[in-house]
Order: sequence, then structure tokens, then C-alpha cells
Amino acid sequence: MNARRLIITLSLGFAAAAWWSSGDVASAHEDHGLASPAETDPSVCAAGLERVGTANGVAICTHGADPRAEMSRLPVPEAGTEAELACVGNGREGPRVHAIYARPADAPDRYAAVRSTIVAHATAVDDVFSASAAKTGGQRQVRWLTDAACNLVVDNVVLSAGGDDDFGATIEELRALGYDRPTRKYLIWMDSTGNGICGIGTLYDDDSPGPSNLNNTTAGYSRVDSDCWGYAEAHELMHNLGAVQSSASHSTPNSHCRDDHDQMCYDDGAGPPAIVCPNPDDELLFDCNNDDYFHTDPPAGSYLRTRWNTANSRWLTGGPPPPPGPANDSFASAAVVPAGGGPAAGTNIGATRQRGEPDHAANRGGASVWWTWTAPRDGRYRISTFGSSFDTLLGVYRGLSVSTLTRLASNDDAGGGFQSQVVLTLSRGQRLRIAIDGYNGAQGSIRLRVAPA
Repeated sequence: MNARRLIITLSLGFAAAAWWSSGDVASAHEDHGLASPAETDPSVCAAGLERVGTANGVAICTHGADPRAEMSRLPVPEAGTEAELACVGNGREGPRVHAIYARPADAPDRYAAVRSTIVAHATAVDDVFSASAAKTGGQRQVRWLTDAACNLVVDNVVLSAGGDDDFGATIEELRALGYDRPTRKYLIWMDSTGNGICGIGTLYDDDSPGPSNLNNTTAGYSRVDSDCWGYAEAHELMHNLGAVQSSASHSTPNSHCRDDHDQMCYDDGAGPPAIVCPNPDDELLFDCNNDDYFHTDPPAGSYLRTRWNTANSRWLTGGPPPPPGPANDSFASAAVVPAGGGPAAGTNIGATRQRGEPDHAANRGGASVWWTWTAPRDGRYRISTFGSSFDTLLGVYRGLSVSTLTRLASNDDAGGGFQSQVVLTLSRGQRLRIAIDGYNGAQGSIRLRVAPA
């Protein structure tokens, strides 16, 4: 993970009732935290923030309690309407929103009783995205993880007795159980009450408009506790997709908006929002005037044409087609590291894993790209990926085909961060095959350098 970016955690700790009543401003509402706030040490939080957990060694932090607010209940379809969810491919490939029923070990297992309810809530979330897209003449639905028959996959996960105590504990335990794929946003229906959480989610503070936006290439987590099932799911998932960025004209410091009526707007401590869209039904929809975070076809030169637009998320159907894979995706089409050892710039966004390809740094990866480099003289050389935007895997090999390689060195994390480095003693004219992949398939921009050690 890129320790120089901010990951914001946002939580809704409010009771479920009418939308955004003034309420008791002294009560807990939404925990917003900044993760990876310290460039020199990503495991600590910036001044004034409290650490609540880690994700891949990067701190997840919160500034504490915000005012209590109340959310409107989403219209829930008939339970069991799984066929209305978007049926995309085989239900598993590519980015997916993965539904999880979770409970602490000291709570009864209600999975069988509530699974159909979770499906109904997921369908309601889909309806919010679909209706919001229709406002600007587009079509969007959530890319849910489903089986081949388009039935929603809802995993039944048991956490430790303290796994529901706070969001950080939930994330850490889920990651330990393997829920850490960068092509997944995990929407967790937590069967728990009494922890001061209605809903809580993660968000990267990155408004860059392209497909490499961190919100578009990394895992996300949302948790909704049982008292708020049917209230907070769409709100938290939209945070996972990247709303609301601080650069948006109507944003608040805590990643919401100021122009109501809007699913993402409320008084989060920045003052009451203005009523810009007077229809109360818009409380259920995204982006009041479609100028801050969601528009299926924003005008040329507008904010959402030039900054991050969540309608372009890879976790939604109907968006722009994915970019073509990198030219050096395959072993046979490896790029050449520039003379002098680089740095070579590239990306593994859209890259794949080849048949017969080895695991790099003992991790399955899944989005590898290849370079070649020939040593100009005898000596020791350092090969590194420092400056890449994601958690890299580095493998250095010799050989003529991807299935007959001999590994010379590999590395996952080096220098206390999430990029990779190896040092090798080489002979003049020795040709290297260099693979760069992402941990568990992570993707982003790459900076590769080869230099004398």
C-alpha cells in the first residue's frame, strides 16, 4: 500500500429513524479517520487522531465522535429477489462487492434466518445506484459477487468475541481470514449492537480522475451493524467508491456534502447543509446536482470530468470500459529497462497472471508485468520498486520461458514499507527477467530502478 496517501474511515454511529434530524449533537455519530497519515511511519496516526487498527501495516485512524444523525430507511424489495441484482459475467471475475454476514463468537448464528434480509438490502442498494444514474441519463448497478445463477454470495463469518468491538478489530480479523483482495469491496452486515456503530467505511483521499485512482484499485471495507441494516449500506459503499473528495465544491472536511437533499449530505460538524434540491425523495439518491461525486456523463471541463467521478468506478456496471492491459503484461512482451537502469515507469493495472507463471515472493499475486535488463559490467546491483503506488511483489529470474524460469531473488516488502528490493551479484552480460506483481493482485503505477549497490 502507498503510505503517502490518506485513507479515511467514516462511520455512522446514529440511530435509524427519519433522515438527518438535528438530534443530540453531543452524541456519537460518524468516526472519520485518516490512515497512513505519517509519511515517515505509516503505522502511526497524525497528531490529534486515534489509531483504531491497521490494514497491510498502514494505520486506520479516527478523530473521534461526531454529531448523531438519523438516516432514512431504504425501500426494501421483497426478500429473495436475487435475480434483480446485476448479472455480470460469471459473477466472480473482476472487481466485486462481496457481501458478508459477520458476528462475534459469543453471539448466536442467525445466518439462515437473515440471509434473505441481507439479499433484500443489497437489492435496495442496487436500486439507489440505478435510480441515481438515471438522473443523468445513465445506467449503473453494483457488481456484486454472485454465483453463476446470479444469486448473491453472502459469506458467513465468525469473528472473535471482540471482533465487533470496533472497526479496526473487524478489518484486522477479516484480513487475517483472507478478505483482503484488491478487487473486492467488502460490505459487512455485522450482527451486533451496542458498539456505537451504525455504519462505517473506508475511503482514499485521492481525486485523480483516471482508472489508477486508489479508490478504483484497492480493497474497501464497510460495516453496518444490525440496528442499521437497511439504512447505511448505500452510504458506506459510496464512501468505499471514493465519495466525497475534499476538493469537491460542496464537500465537508469529513467527506460528506453541503447541498441537500442527498444521500451523502448532512451536518457532520461543518454546519447544516443548504436545501439545494428540494425534493425530499432525493435523500435516498446520490449527488443532489450531480456536480460533486457522481455523474454518468459530466459536461466537458466540469469538476467530475477532470477529477474523480465515482460513476466511473470499476465496481459498477455501465461505466467506461476498462483500459487495455499494459504492453508488458506477458513474459514474451517484456519491456526493456532503460540504459543506466531507469527508472522505468509503468503500471500493472489490467495486467494478468500467465499460465505456468511462478508465485513472486511467495504470494499468488495476479497482475504481473515483465521487464528485461542486462548487466553492463560485473558487480552488485540493487533492483527496487520504491516510488510505486501499491504493495509490490518483485521476482528476478533467468530463463527463456515463463514456465522454465530459475529464481535468482524475490522480495515482498523492504525498507519498512510496501515496496520491494533485492540485491544481486551479477556478471557482465547477464540478462535478467524481472517480474513486478501486486500483493494479492494489487494494482497501480510502477517505478522500477536498477542501480549499482
